[in-house]
Amino acid sequence: MYGLLRMILNVPVGVRTETLSQVMRAIEADPCRDCIRSTLRDFWSHHSYVRVISEAGLPDEAFLVRELLARALRHLLPVDEVEGDLYVLIDSLNLKESDARWVSSLPDDLVAAWADIFRPSTFSILASCKILALRATNVALSRDLIVFADDEDMTKSAFFHLPSLVEHVVRHPEDFHLWEEQRAACEAQLQTVNQQLADRGSSARTSSSS
Repeated sequence: MYGLLRMILNVPVGVRTETLSQVMRAIEADPCRDCIRSTLRDFWSHHSYVRVISEAGLPDEAFLVRELLARALRHLLPVDEVEGDLYVLIDSLNLKESDARWVSSLPDDLVAAWADIFRPSTFSILASCKILALRATNVALSRDLIVFADDEDMTKSAFFHLPSLVEHVVRHPEDFHLWEEQRAACEAQLQTVNQQLADRGSSARTSSSS
C-alpha cells in the first residue's frame, strides 16, 4: 500500500487518473479480486483512521510559536513509519493542495469504484467528530478564553454541550439542523471573544501612547 500510493503520486498529475484506473481494472480482472478488495478495505479500516479524519489540517499546538517549533522538529528528526498506521503513512506522503485538487477532479465512476474500500465506518466518523468537538470545547473553555465570556457560569457557554450534541447528530442525521444552530452559537461566541480581544488590544495601545 505504501508503494502503491507513492507510485501514483510520483507520476505527473495528468496521468494519475489513468494510473488509478489501470490499478482498478487490474484488480477487477484478477480472479482473487474479492480478496484483494477485502485486504485493501481492512488496511483502510485501521484504528488510526480516526486520527486521519480528526487531525488532518489541524495544528499540533494551540499557539503559533509552539506550532512552528513542532513543525521544525518534524522536518529535522526522522519519524518511524508504523506498519499499518494510516496517519503516519499519509503524513509521510507530504501531500499538497494540488493533490487535493486532483482527488476532487476524479470522475464519478472512478470514485464510485473505490468508494467501498475508502469509505470510513460509522464508528470512525462518530469517534472523529467527538474528538474534534472535545478539542474545540477544551480550547473554548480554557482559562485563557473563559475570562472573556459574558456569563460567569461556564455551563452557559455554547461549547459546553457541543460534544454530546455532535454525538447525537452523528447517530441521528435527521437532526442535522441542531448542529447548524449550535455551530452558529459557537461562532457567535468566538466573534464576541475576538472583539473583546481587539478592544483590549486597542485600549492597551491607547494607554501606551498616552
